[in-house]
Amino acid sequence: MKLTYPACFYKDEENGSYAVVVPDLPGCVSGGDTLADAIIMATDAASGWVLDELEDGKAIPPASLLENIRLDSGGFVNMLMLDIERIPFMRKQKVYIETTLYNYYFDTDRDAHADTVTFFEECAAGKFEPYTSTYAIDELKDTKGDKRDKMLTLIEKFNINVLAATDDIDNLARRYLAEGALPQGSLTDASHIAATSVYALNTIVSLNFRHIVKDRTIEMTGAINTLLGYPIVKIMSPMEVIDNEKTRYHLGRGSRDTQKN
Repeated sequence: MKLTYPACFYKDEENGSYAVVVPDLPGCVSGGDTLADAIIMATDAASGWVLDELEDGKAIPPASLLENIRLDSGGFVNMLMLDIERIPFMRKQKVYIETTLYNYYFDTDRDAHADTVTFFEECAAGKFEPYTSTYAIDELKDTKGDKRDKMLTLIEKFNINVLAATDDIDNLARRYLAEGALPQGSLTDASHIAATSVYALNTIVSLNFRHIVKDRTIEMTGAINTLLGYPIVKIMSPMEVIDNEKTRYHLGRGSRDTQKN
């Protein structure tokens, strides 16, 4: 996962060193004896700032547009590229578990049931760091019948982190709908993708082939995220993320799952 943020550079004319401020990341200040050193140090500082936020379960702010950056006299703007994947503790993939997976876990008639169970087991084994959100929990609570309570128990059973709803998520979800990335009336589906984006997770895992795991949705949400300064997230089914040797079913257009969704 790569993020870009604008940084303001200010040269000290007396000794040639540079001070750097990253305006989108409050308190993120760095510097270096040379411009090259300042870029390296600022990149490290910004990466650390972002990682601290993610470790605390907080959403990271989107990058500002260059034209909105206000510079003090004598300064200039340079973009910082943060390669989060290269930082050791981030190597474990952070995955967002969308609502359909809780249903498939218990629905033994579904073609993708076995692979869904395997995915949850791999989360428990530490291959993935699982997340969901209050948007998903609200959907689960609206489920009728005995399965409702069973699905909710999976969150505690597999130590799934629950992300809070935010205004940024709501705004991004509405933007997806306004741009046609998802159809009108699918705000909750859009909110799942938006939550994955705002909290800078790696992947949203879903079996919703009608609105989420869909080429148009993947392409358009990626474009919108890039435009607004959010990272592009992967949108995948559990069959695509689990160990290939464990995959028991390769989803096709004629399957019962794609027909039911």
